Order: sequence, then C-alpha cells, then structure tokens
Amino acid sequence: MMSGSEDTKDVKRRKIAEDLQNNSLQFSKDVMKASKAFKGKQKISSVGNYGKHCHGPFSHLFDGMFIPEVRPGNKWQHEEASVQMFHCMRKKNGLDKVMKDCGLNLDEDIIFIEELIQGRTSSDSKWTAKGRPENKSFLYEIVANKLNGIDVDKWDYLARDCHYLGIPNGFDHQRLLKSARVCKVDGRNHICFRDKVADDVYGMFHTRYTLHRQALQHKIGYIIDIKMKEALVRADDKLIPDRKISDAIDDILEYTKLTDHIFDQILNQSDSNPRLDEARSILQDIVNRRLPKFVGEARLNEDKLKVKLRDKFKKEKPDNASRITVYQEELQKQWREMIKDDKPLNAEDFDIYVLDMGFGEVGKEPIDNVHFYSKNEPNKAFKMEKYQVSSLKPKRCHEYLVRVYYNKTDGSYQKLQQKAEEIFHEWCKNNEFIDSEEEESVEETSQNNQSSSGKIFNDPIHGQIELHPLLVKIIDTPQFQRLRHIKQLGGTHLVYPGATHTRFEHSLGDCHHLGIPNSFDHQHMLKFSRVSEREESHLLQRQEAKDKLPKISPVSVSKLQGDIKRKIQRITGASSDTHEDDENSTLRLMKEFAKLTDHIFEEILYSTDVGLEGARKKLEDVVKRRLPKCVGETRLGKKDKHAHKKTLQNDWNEAVDEWNRLHPTVFLDKKDFSVDVIQLHCTYSTGINPIENVYFYRKRNPTEAFKIKKYEVSSLLPEEFTEYVCRIYHTKNSDEEEKDTKECFDWWCHDKCKILVYDQEEFRGNERLITGDCPSLDDCGITEVHSCKVHRGLWKLYEGPNYNEAEYTLEPEKEYRTPTDWDCQSNTSARSLKHVRM
Repeated sequence: MMSGSEDTKDVKRRKIAEDLQNNSLQFSKDVMKASKAFKGKQKISSVGNYGKHCHGPFSHLFDGMFIPEVRPGNKWQHEEASVQMFHCMRKKNGLDKVMKDCGLNLDEDIIFIEELIQGRTSSDSKWTAKGRPENKSFLYEIVANKLNGIDVDKWDYLARDCHYLGIPNGFDHQRLLKSARVCKVDGRNHICFRDKVADDVYGMFHTRYTLHRQALQHKIGYIIDIKMKEALVRADDKLIPDRKISDAIDDILEYTKLTDHIFDQILNQSDSNPRLDEARSILQDIVNRRLPKFVGEARLNEDKLKVKLRDKFKKEKPDNASRITVYQEELQKQWREMIKDDKPLNAEDFDIYVLDMGFGEVGKEPIDNVHFYSKNEPNKAFKMEKYQVSSLKPKRCHEYLVRVYYNKTDGSYQKLQQKAEEIFHEWCKNNEFIDSEEEESVEETSQNNQSSSGKIFNDPIHGQIELHPLLVKIIDTPQFQRLRHIKQLGGTHLVYPGATHTRFEHSLGDCHHLGIPNSFDHQHMLKFSRVSEREESHLLQRQEAKDKLPKISPVSVSKLQGDIKRKIQRITGASSDTHEDDENSTLRLMKEFAKLTDHIFEEILYSTDVGLEGARKKLEDVVKRRLPKCVGETRLGKKDKHAHKKTLQNDWNEAVDEWNRLHPTVFLDKKDFSVDVIQLHCTYSTGINPIENVYFYRKRNPTEAFKIKKYEVSSLLPEEFTEYVCRIYHTKNSDEEEKDTKECFDWWCHDKCKILVYDQEEFRGNERLITGDCPSLDDCGITEVHSCKVHRGLWKLYEGPNYNEAEYTLEPEKEYRTPTDWDCQSNTSARSLKHVRM
C-alpha cells in the first residue's frame, strides 16, 4: 500500500521481488541494486539482515565442523563474514552514495547495521551499543536476538527449511508479530508479547527442534555431514594450489567464491591429482551410499555424566563443545569394553558420536528471557513461569544423545550389524550414563512368513517400497540416483482420500477451519504403516515415527461414539431393555433427532414463542457479546474434575468474603461469579502415553514387531497428557468492578500458594504442581515426595497419608533437594501435605 502523500517518482523507483515464503515484496531500486551486488550468493529481504546469507559451503558444516577441525582455537563465525561482505559490497559497488541518497547517516547507520548482524550480547546495566541510543534498545531484538532467540532470522529459516524439506510448519509467526509491543523492563525498552501467545513461543522452539530431529541431525544426514567434513579436511591444502580452503575466512573475496559446488570440484577433478584421492574416495562413498550403518541411539543421563565433567574441569566451566568431547570419550571407552570379547566384532569398526538437541540455548527454558503483557495492563511487562503456560509441556528443554555407527558398509556384514544392535540395547540397559528406566520387557515377535531379504525405501511418489537386493544395487548407483532425482523434481505427494472420520481427518479439518497451522504430517504415518500379527493383527509404525505420535490431535473416536450413543438414548428415551413395541416410537424420535442442526440457534433467536423467552435472551446476550468476563485461570493438580469444581467454588466464595472484609469500600457479590473446571488432554482423557500402545518395526526387519524403548524416545516430548484448568467468570457491571475482581483473583492465587513436588531427589522424576491440601498424593498422580520447590505459602509435609505420622514445615520460596533438607533424619519421603493458612 502507498500513502496519498507518497511521491510518484519514489514509487516508480521501486521494484517487486518474489519470495517463496513472503510472496511479493516491494523494494526500492537502490535496495535491489544492493541485493544484486553478488549474484547467486545472496538475496536481501530487509536492510541489515545479511547474517543468514553469508554461510560457507553446506552452511553450519563449514563454520561449525570444518573450521574448528583445521583451525583449532579459532572462534570465527559466519556473522563475521557477513560484516566483511557488507563492507566489501559498499566498496565494490559504490553503495555509500546510494545509501546517502536513501537518507542513511553513514557514520551512525553503518555501525548500527554491523551491530544488527552480529547481535548485541551484552546485558550490562551500562548501555554499550553505538549504533542507536538506549531508548532504541528493542531494535536489537529484531534481526539477531541474543536475548531470547525470537527474531525474524529464525522465522525465515523455519519457513524456508520446512518448505523445502516437506515438514509441516506448526509455528504461526503472524500471531506473535501481531501481539508484539514495546514495554519497559528494568528501565530499558524490550519487545514483549501478549500472555496468551506463550504457547506460540513454545511452538516456535519446538518447530526448530523438529527440524533438527527429523532432518538437520537425522541419523543418515548426520553421518553424511561427518563424512563431508572429513573430505573437506583432507582436501583443505590440496584442492587449490598455494592456498588452503580454510584461508578463505581471511579473504572475503575468496570466501564469496566458496559454494556447495566445492563438492563436485573435489569429486570430479581429474585423477591426475592423486593428492585428492582420499577426499575423493570419501565423497564417492557418499554418492554410492556406502555409509557407516546406524546401530542405535539413546538419550544420555546428564546428571551422571556431570560427575565426569567435574573431574575433568575442576576450576573452569566447560563450554558445550568441551562437554560433548568428554561425554564422547567416556562412552567410546565403555563401548569398546562392552564388545571386546564379542567376536568377530572389532571395536575399531565402530564410531561413537554425542550430539545435543533442544529448544535453544543449553539448559534454558524457552520463556526464561521472554517478557509478556496482559490485556488489561498492556504497558506492564512480566515473566511467566512454565507451570503458568501448561503442565502438558515437556519437562526438559535440552538433551544429549549418543549414536553408534558401524563402519563396515558391505552387505555381507548385515548379520554383524544385527548382532551389534542387540549388544547396543544390552549396553544401554546396563549403562549408568544412559537415561534408561526399568520397564516391562516386550518380546519382539515376527510373522510366520519368511523374513524378507530386501530393503525398504520411502519414495515421495509411491510411498513405501520393498525392493529385491539386486534392485537395491542398481538404485544405489550414481547414475540411477541422478535419474531418480530428476524424475521426482515435479512429483507430488499422495493425496489423502479422507474416506473415514479418523483422528487424522479431525486434525486436518479443525486446524483448517480455525486457521491453526497443523504440524502433524499424517502422510508420513500412512506411508510407513504396515500390518503385523501379535496374537491379533496390529498396525505397525516405522521406528522413526516415534517422535511424531504426540502431535496427533486430541480426540478420542471411541469416546465420541460413546457420547453420541448416550445422547441418542437420552433423546429417544431408549434403554438397553426397550421392548420391540417401542420400535416405531424410537424410529420416529430418531428421525426428529436427525433434523436437529446448528440452525436451531436461529430458530430460537427469532422465535416469538413466549415459552422460549428465557432461551432467546441468552442467545441475544451471545450475539451482542454480553458475556461473563473471564477473571483468570489457574491449573490444577488433581484428577477429579467434579470434586475440584465444588471445592474451588466454596474456596472462591470464602475468598470473596475475605476480600470484602479487607476492603470495606468494595463489595463483590458471590452470585456474580461462576467457577468452571475444564479438562485439556492431548490423547485420551485417561492421560495415558499413546506410545505405550503402539508397535513399531525396523527398516531391516519389517515383519518384526516391537515396542520402543524409553531411552530411544526423546525426553523433549510431553510426559503429562491431561490437565485440569480452573476458570473464574464474572458478570461485569462496571470497569471499576472488573478491576476489583481481577485484583481479588490475583490475591486469591497468591494466597492459595503453590508447591512443585517430585517423586525423586534433586528435583527429578515425575513433577506435580499442587495448589491445595492433599491428604493422599495418589490423588495427584504421584505416590510420594522426595524433593520439592515451594513457590508460595507455608506447607506441612506428613510421612503418612491423611496427615498422619511425623510432620515437617516448609517455608515459602525455598527449595528442598532431599528429605534431609526438611529435617527428616531418616530420609523418609512424604505421602501427604497441607497448606497452612497464615
């Protein structure tokens, strides 16, 4: 759009650029000139946003894996290249004059652009940025946000990577953007978001994690990265005469010439250069899929591994790379010890890799450094705790994984690989550094038919295909791979028929009509499904689908069927012992029931029937938005919805009476309030982990069914699957009364006190948030307390249920890591607790 006062000449100087994610973008011709300064190297989407366009070959493989290997100790990052490239563009293309014509103050704005690219990391009280004054501090949170990681650079690559990889993007950046506003935080301006979009912040970081889990650090993609890094290291001083590949980081003009084409340069350079034989051989293995075979993956118990870290780093705090190195060395040593007596396996044929995955910075909660504001106080910034968002969020935000690869690539080693997989799972069960818990062993079973000797492929056109070993040999040739790639460039995914009302269809329909991005890819699940028999037929999923199950939309088909059946019985008056004489009556009522549609709303609203006057007034209130206002909501710990509602209604009435007593000039009528308790769940209402009832199969043995091990599933997935939320509603009479009700609710929540309890010491194990008296911890989904964090209020812990046996007092805002911290000499856990009213 253009304003009426906009100069026509300026408009003519503009140009439209097409962007895959953002559609048509309008830029001035000067900006387009800047973006064309290095053709094929970069495109510009906003002034100053050069950071993501200056990666080396194969992106982070270059600066994150290759450079540290050939230049140990060098802290070079691609952001430095971005700044250097920006200055090079200015010098080589005469951009200073163009920027002056656009109104830029070069002395100030050049520094500002540099700071935007590199990001401002300082959180000191003294303002150190030079490009903009302190009152513009929020500008440094737009391009490269070092404070909390919410920036347009991340939004751009999430959209771009998901698009090209075919992974559904469940993050809606527009919703965050619409709610963003600048508020004062400790005297400095920061970008804040509405409290209701806290879920979207988690969604953004979860989308990032999904990209890493399913693609960027996929088990095959990861080992290809390792091999490509090894090839670059071996070709570093051999590809270009008189110069190393890594020297390009010191010369920006040479750096701009480095592209992904370096792969083909090494691979296809004449054999007359024998110095490249080693590097060329590695790349040929990649092209021909002669890759190390994946043996297994498990998540690590970091609490146990930290002991090793303390022994290694007694004074200084290790960075993440040093930590991974220590973990890798320790696990490599243990793996070698495990297989030393298992002939013909050779420890030298295996490689151990430790990698980290998470929502962002190691050990940091996504919302730790994010500030929010509320609808009623839009200029007051505050932080939200994780338990205020939802109890169905993952307990962890970061994890370390160990992967084992077998270096023998010949097909004759398949039996040895199978043996290595069996040893791997045994190793995981007996290794204190693997995050494995005791669980029921489920025997793997296979069908009676002969196991296939073929190999399963996932084709984007034809789905899952099983091929004979001879065809596998043909397909793995470079010539066939090239033809297959060309064929699929214009291919489309299978269209989901939607013939049955399933959980998949429900997710698609609701997300579409509500405008909510759907991050669950049902196509992936369908392609990998197959049937196996375990006493009776079961639908199996490929092992890789284990991290996708929690994304399925929360609707229980069987529950819906039961609800419909009960509703029909209520309306028709039919019961299980209905006599055949009532059959005609039942059918007549069923026909009437079938006529009921959403149109009944208008029939009541526009009816002149006196008997419907009460219902008509209710609907008129709905249409005219004369609705009770939601005062606030809080999450509950117990499971019984109806007991909660009755208890909370009485508790709230007492709070209102107490508020009126403490504030003589204010009167809140209890009759104007209502308390509602709702259940939220992401699987079945029982809250059972869905993965416990799913069978899987492996690519190598597609007819063998098994249940996934807990240590093979990410710890960054939800551990809770149902929660109860209490909401207080008030019939608003005036703005002043609405303000009083919210103050009363806040006072009530603070007075009610909160405590986080854990069934293991050191705040480990199952976690529960408790907001009221609990005579039996079984009601809260936990059996005993071994550690706790008191958020608000004074509490009494009891060693026995129903407030019996020894008692201990817990003070507000204190943490108790073990029972001895609350003065329990026998280190006995607690089984009930009570809030002490002060």
